[in-house]
Amino acid sequence: MYDNHRLVYGGKAIQVNDFENGFYISPTIIESSSHDDNYVQEEIFGPVLSVVRFHSIEEAIELANDTEYGLVAGVWSKDIDVAHYVAARVEAGQVFVNTYGAAGGVQMPFGGYKKSGIGREKSHLAVQNYVQIKNLAIHIKL
Repeated sequence: MYDNHRLVYGGKAIQVNDFENGFYISPTIIESSSHDDNYVQEEIFGPVLSVVRFHSIEEAIELANDTEYGLVAGVWSKDIDVAHYVAARVEAGQVFVNTYGAAGGVQMPFGGYKKSGIGREKSHLAVQNYVQIKNLAIHIKL
């Protein structure tokens, strides 16, 4: 345990057959007492979960939004009203409730908030990434 965090699980380098030159880590859970730690603030594209304790729903929302990123978030609650309340206020492009991971079909848009993602993928909204809308107004004298 360090000053601000504790390795709860994993965190070990592993080898993957047929990909020996890669850099891989086992699934990892880190508990932090500081929301300012890099591994809490940054998007880690790997099997790493950082955990920060909170004391109220409002504090949880504040902590979730206090980052430069907002690709995906997860909310767990036994109370669906609380889950809706939190999910509506978390600044993320996709929010999972009582689950987490790849979900939704092609009809569900995917993209992030803030510095996460570019535009929207999937659904009819993705077409907007490939078009430029222009309004042309012409006055014709009759």
